[in-house]
Amino acid sequence: MEREKQVEPSHKRARVELERAASTGARGHQLEADHNRELLTRVQQPQEQDAAVDEKMKERVERNRLCKQSLTSKKLQENSLVEASEIISEDLRIAGEVPGV
Repeated sequence: MEREKQVEPSHKRARVELERAASTGARGHQLEADHNRELLTRVQQPQEQDAAVDEKMKERVERNRLCKQSLTSKKLQENSLVEASEIISEDLRIAGEVPGV
């Protein structure tokens, strides 16, 4: 009976120590999980910012392409007008040289 009384407190003490250790371990795991979530957030923010910057760059490249295309088209039109003007001027010059015209 005496031995049972001695064993019972040691079991209680062991159980309390196990509970304390489990609680400490759980707190440690929770802190680690919180830290991991924070790190994940820190990693995701720049990635999201990079994606936004990439999208803006694609938009700018497309706008630049369209501007170049428009400029090229306007230059071609200008060249055509200059050519037409030169042809007309030449025709008028020739017509002025022809007697009776």
